[in-house]
Amino acid sequence: MVREHEHKLSIAFAELQRELRTYLQKRLNNRSLAEDLCQEVFMKALMANRSSPSEIHNIRAWLYTLARNVLADYYRSTQQNIDSRAEDLDEALLASTNEDENEIEAHHRLSHCLRPFIEELSPIYREALISADFEGVKLADMAVAQKKSLSAIKSRVVRARALLKDKVLACCHVELNDGLVTDYHQRHRCHKC
Repeated sequence: MVREHEHKLSIAFAELQRELRTYLQKRLNNRSLAEDLCQEVFMKALMANRSSPSEIHNIRAWLYTLARNVLADYYRSTQQNIDSRAEDLDEALLASTNEDENEIEAHHRLSHCLRPFIEELSPIYREALISADFEGVKLADMAVAQKKSLSAIKSRVVRARALLKDKVLACCHVELNDGLVTDYHQRHRCHKC
């Protein structure tokens, strides 16, 4: 009797396997996970059939009910994992927010020191740098206003940035992380800031 039920179940599962996998994949958006859960549906169906080998009148509906239960179990287990990691994530986020505030403060302090260095640049580079980086003038607009080529203006701005960087680094030790200033201190021989 049990073998007969298993045989019917195997045939039904073989016929519905693609349908069940598609059903799971639409809800998970992950083909390999849908395949794994589809196999779990089949294993649970076999175990349920062995533990109580009664006639299943609508095997299709019964397999879909199992699929919904397996899917619900999966979501519950992942939600528990997310909840257990949420606290660690909150602490990490708080720490990174404090670091971000410190980096912003370092940027703000360092920006006040830039003015003396910018004033030391030759007028052609100083004007290009101030217009592009501090006033937000587009390079194309600068080129038209100065009757120069766009590439000439770009070169001036790039050269001005490089000169400014050299001046700042000659006077200050600057620590960067992902392009942001994390810390800096003035070198002992420099008194510009």
